[in-house]
Amino acid sequence: MVGTAIRHEVERTSPPSGTRRRWEAAAVLALLLLAVVVRLPTLGQPLVEHHEFRQTQTAYTALLFHEDGVDLLHPKLPVLGEPFEAPFEFPLFQAVAAAAMSWGLSPDVAMRTSALACFVLSAVLLWGLVRHVAGRRAALVALALFLFSPFALLWSRASLIEYLAVAGALGWLWAGLLWRDRRRPAYAVAAVVAGLVCMLVKPTTGALWVLPLLAYTAATERPGWRDWLRARLDPVLGLIVTVPFLAALAWTRHADAVKAASDATAWLTSAHLTTWNFGTLDQRLVLGNWSRIVGRMTTQLTLYPAWLLPLGARSASGRAPPASGPRWLRSPCSPSSPSGTSTSSTTTTWPPSRRSRPRWPASQ
Repeated sequence: MVGTAIRHEVERTSPPSGTRRRWEAAAVLALLLLAVVVRLPTLGQPLVEHHEFRQTQTAYTALLFHEDGVDLLHPKLPVLGEPFEAPFEFPLFQAVAAAAMSWGLSPDVAMRTSALACFVLSAVLLWGLVRHVAGRRAALVALALFLFSPFALLWSRASLIEYLAVAGALGWLWAGLLWRDRRRPAYAVAAVVAGLVCMLVKPTTGALWVLPLLAYTAATERPGWRDWLRARLDPVLGLIVTVPFLAALAWTRHADAVKAASDATAWLTSAHLTTWNFGTLDQRLVLGNWSRIVGRMTTQLTLYPAWLLPLGARSASGRAPPASGPRWLRSPCSPSSPSGTSTSSTTTTWPPSRRSRPRWPASQ
């Protein structure tokens, strides 16, 4: 059994032949290119197909960044009254989209193009992560499923922050696992940077990604609970995990202070949105809510009954090469979607007319 594990480990870590590597790269590039091509015709679509309030809210801040300059600490959203600020996520995605507008793209196209770029980056990071823990074949399967699920075909080009957060989470986990296996400082730095992106852009997406990072059994880790604990108390791993959380906490406190300073936005602080963000226990006990979730997973993600997912994951885990790390982590599963986004039934007119937008003094 030990010999089998060593053989599989050698197969996992040995570089593929030049021909195999070229075929793998060609397959990845072909899938990514096809994914982009099928989405190109819809990049000019107005931002009102679904979650129109959230899409245009994100685009509004990006448009003002483009017109008035980027201020990451005080992003403007002139829909709720003076001082026209209601910061939620750290507006990194909006700054990226503003840069796309400066290249001559219209607001709608710039927002969708930026979102698609984040989606493609997420796909590449997912491929690398699954390749590291489950092998080349599983990585290609995960990549294809991630790129072409019905959910991804719609939301990958929506004016939303979600896939930037997903990319950060995937990079955080992959770089963190690489550091735990190979102990190269560059991987630790990359993990911290990716974690910062994820936790600043959307902490509710990123928070749980530290669990597989901590649960993973590194290639150099010895058996026994003392060594297990010692590996997870490593100070560098502690920095990889805690720095992004501390940055998210600092941003949340700043954003709450800005919103609390105005009567128009005081009701949007984190303390007032806890139920909205996380739901209630009563909601989790309603069978109809779970039925809706499973139904959406079936129609938008898996295309087969979602209750079969645990059986499929168990089967895939049993066949996967025994890479370092727990068996559940090695199954070729892909994070198929960003976290849920808030919805609104409000009819939104987009883009807003410059004449209808309130202005504020330059000193603000």
